[in-house]
Amino acid sequence: MKNGILIGLALVLVCSMQGPLWGQELSVSQLHDEIQKKGGRWEARENSMSQLSVEERRMRLGHFGSPDLSKGRMYVAATPAYSLAPSLDWRNNGGNYVTGVRNQGSCGSCWAFGSTAALESYTLIKNKQPNIDLDLSEQVTVSCSGGGSCAGGDPSAAANFFVSTGLPLESCYPYTTSNGSCGSACANWQATAYKLKDWNWVTTASGQTPVDAVKSALTEYGPLIMTMHVYYDFMYYSGGVYTHTAGSYDGDHAILTVGYDDANQCFIVKNSWGTGWGESGFFRIAYSEVTGDSKFGYWTIAFEGNDPPPPPPTCDYTSSKLFASAGGTGAIAVTPPDGCAWTATSNTTWINLTTASGTGSGTVQYTVAPSTSTSSRSGTITIQGQAFPIFQAGTSSVPANTARR
Repeated sequence: MKNGILIGLALVLVCSMQGPLWGQELSVSQLHDEIQKKGGRWEARENSMSQLSVEERRMRLGHFGSPDLSKGRMYVAATPAYSLAPSLDWRNNGGNYVTGVRNQGSCGSCWAFGSTAALESYTLIKNKQPNIDLDLSEQVTVSCSGGGSCAGGDPSAAANFFVSTGLPLESCYPYTTSNGSCGSACANWQATAYKLKDWNWVTTASGQTPVDAVKSALTEYGPLIMTMHVYYDFMYYSGGVYTHTAGSYDGDHAILTVGYDDANQCFIVKNSWGTGWGESGFFRIAYSEVTGDSKFGYWTIAFEGNDPPPPPPTCDYTSSKLFASAGGTGAIAVTPPDGCAWTATSNTTWINLTTASGTGSGTVQYTVAPSTSTSSRSGTITIQGQAFPIFQAGTSSVPANTARR
């Protein structure tokens, strides 16, 4: 497998409202007693999910079928288990490469939120730009990828869409908690979209992903998105290391695994149910749930992130960059063959060019002004007809505890 940043995506997941019937409801005190009786290491409390109606909870879950393993190559972990560190958390791994917790709301779009979150983390790692809450458009994934809708979807289709087209910033098409229409996205968003190169399976031929393979992939490539079976008690999770304790199977879910902890024998996971659930929107789940009731990570694929070197250009002037809200300075290396003249222009007042023309190899110098808006924004520097996208994060993200609209 070629070198590259891999972001795992659970395949053929359908987050739909067509799930199994809910079992008999248990009170919080009954769940607490069951956890204590079975020696569990987690706590059950009322939270933003448990307080919803049964119908609303089911909108966040679904089921998945058997994917076609012939559609991708098998990924084999390159880092042996004995050489892995005892813990890893991509929220604190030389910086934070995990974007903010989002809320999918009453739409079965976990397939879109999972794949979009993976693309966000992948981009920060690839560009070596931690501590930025890059906010890409889940609504474009829902409305434009052809991978599904609020009735469920297929992350492998989203993966193919990211390869062929990519995603723009959230501000291009804010989340509507509905199917939406691709025509409602901002004009020409494809020109500045973030893209991936390819995807591959991270699983065995039987469809299971061993604990060591997950840890190795997390270490080598970054956060992974994985599937899991969800049970009634999971809705009440408020902290600790989750193991299925009580209640029936109620559907499946896509989530972003961001780390692991050998001392507590668990994975660290980002959910898409807002910060009012779990550990501020995150949860920890025991390694034993990989082969236990949750079947954690049952189907997983990986995105291969590094683009191959471009062919020798006639005159090549392409690249891109992401800035924090504080702004800053940047430079674009222009490397055409000798004798190629070039001129650069900016399409917005907040990107100011200080060096805008030359002949042969040179550098376009520019500054990005600070932003006072809470929304992210994008602009373009054009060099001889080729676009150099500039992205800038807002001063804060959409409140994570509210369904994004």
